[in-house]
Amino acid sequence: MSKNGGVCPCFSGAVTPADEGKRNLEDKPAKPVSTVPTNQVTAPAHQNSMTNKTEQNKGQTRGASQKSLTSTISAGLAALWNALEKGDENRFLDQSAVIERVLPTLRAGSKASMDVSLATSLAVAAGVSIDPTTWGKDMPAPDARYSGPHIRWPLSLANVREVVEHMRTRPEVSVHPRYVAEILSQSVPMFKDQVKTSVYDMKVPTGQDSKLVVCGDTHGQLEDFLYVLENNGEPSDRVWYLMNGDIVDRGPFGSEILIVLLLYKLLYPNAVMINRGNHENVQINRRRAEDGGGFYDEVMTKFAETASDQAIFYMFQQFFELLPLATLVANRLFVIHGGLFRHESVGIKDIRAVNRLRQCPTTTVARCACLLNVIIIIII
Repeated sequence: MSKNGGVCPCFSGAVTPADEGKRNLEDKPAKPVSTVPTNQVTAPAHQNSMTNKTEQNKGQTRGASQKSLTSTISAGLAALWNALEKGDENRFLDQSAVIERVLPTLRAGSKASMDVSLATSLAVAAGVSIDPTTWGKDMPAPDARYSGPHIRWPLSLANVREVVEHMRTRPEVSVHPRYVAEILSQSVPMFKDQVKTSVYDMKVPTGQDSKLVVCGDTHGQLEDFLYVLENNGEPSDRVWYLMNGDIVDRGPFGSEILIVLLLYKLLYPNAVMINRGNHENVQINRRRAEDGGGFYDEVMTKFAETASDQAIFYMFQQFFELLPLATLVANRLFVIHGGLFRHESVGIKDIRAVNRLRQCPTTTVARCACLLNVIIIIII
């Protein structure tokens, strides 16, 4: 990119690295021309040709060096990102290890024992209903001060598009908490009905111009998510989406991305599926955004009526536990946010048997049975 905001000609194809080398030679100040006697022998023509080829080779070499430098920088940035991700996961495991050491002591001094591995137990402890059919019914309806989008039931495509357009233009105005609760209330039974095991079997859309879009790790980046929708088409009977986990945390609009996905799923039940990532989990969500979390703070800021109102947050957590750990597409494409087991003998049937209705394991040993690194594997 040039300093004045235009695109460098090298990127538009107008100038190649070799041409750049020629141009540098042409930009050099010309040497004074001396008078050559008519009887002096001039250099052979083939010598001038060799000189030109030498200069061309220099330009090509310089261009190859620039490409090599770009590749090295890209590889370095990828390595840096992976190192940061690994460090983030290690810090989370360290924190979890401390929690697990003190929990027995805390439980021993408590009259009531609570299973912190279940979102339902955490919800009950926080005074949040675990019956999705009741979600939103005891919440106040939007009043005249509310300037966000309205959700009308039964849901229509026009209504969903209104919500998407609002989020595109005014994402700082959040959807009303009652609407969020109603969306989750209708989504939970649908996921319970569709996802029977920890591996979801997904078909592919049929018909002309149909396609399946696989997208993962949106991490609350609403603008990027909407860009994906704009370029691939909104979910429909012919355009299906498989979201490969880590929808929330880090970015500020994880809830908006989930709301859009769930609204489209309620319209087209087969057109949207969401795999569970390690960030669809209470402990990571409760961390600050700068420490890899942020979803708890996001939800509390947007949807909590009081500082102790954790209803929407624990509704989301109960929903997260219903998501599949992996999806098998057309019995050929295996999509998983986690990774493969360390033991080669483990197969898809073993992953199906994993109990997903709980929080992610946080110990290193238990993590062998959890799915924590991003990979897509073609089943041949």
